[in-house]
Amino acid sequence: MLIASLLSIFMFIGGFIEYISWLPSGQLSLLYLFLSGYNSGTANTLALAFPILACLPFVASYVQDENNHLTNYISIRTSERTYKTIKFFITGLTGGVAVAIGPVVGFMILSVLSFVFQLPLEGEGLETAEMFHSMGIASPHLMILLIILTIFGCGFTLASFGLGLSVFVKNTYLAVLMPFVFYLITSTIFIDINPLLNAQILYDINKTGMGSWPRVAYAAILIIIGAVSFFGGGRKIEYTR
Repeated sequence: MLIASLLSIFMFIGGFIEYISWLPSGQLSLLYLFLSGYNSGTANTLALAFPILACLPFVASYVQDENNHLTNYISIRTSERTYKTIKFFITGLTGGVAVAIGPVVGFMILSVLSFVFQLPLEGEGLETAEMFHSMGIASPHLMILLIILTIFGCGFTLASFGLGLSVFVKNTYLAVLMPFVFYLITSTIFIDINPLLNAQILYDINKTGMGSWPRVAYAAILIIIGAVSFFGGGRKIEYTR
């Protein structure tokens, strides 16, 4: 969890750090800098690596429990359903936090810099801002909050999906990498079939618009697949009381 969180923070900051020297000019805005760390900076890497960050904390934990036979000890204290339910939601929550912590910390840093250098909250000509304006959302802080919530949901979705896949791959490294491979396939091959099949819509609000049904439906499908695979697949554990 710590490694994934630190990587998320460094990657987000790396997206806007190239603009730090421009701050005294007052030409940049808080929203512009945040979006640079989120998805538009030339040095941005979070928009590519988020599937791995979401899976680093706990996606491989079930495979590790199985390989180390820890599930046999856990069975003494709880039922299989309870164990898997807790595992599923903890994995999803930590995946969401791991991806979203970078933007949260980055926003705090940018808020301090914005106060020190008296930067405007929102500049002109930002595509993302115009999209929010079309939805009746004018506050840059609300825009950033909605983006962070979207990022958290993205991390939750991919971590849950990855946990479901881990039941079948039986390998800790593959368990972490499979959602990233899925992301690459959908963004290179599936996108030619239908742009809405691109898993990047889970992360990037510019792809479909905030709160649009394709993002919600995509996330719901992946979470359901992950849940069905995780709760229905894998070795049945012999529980003793």
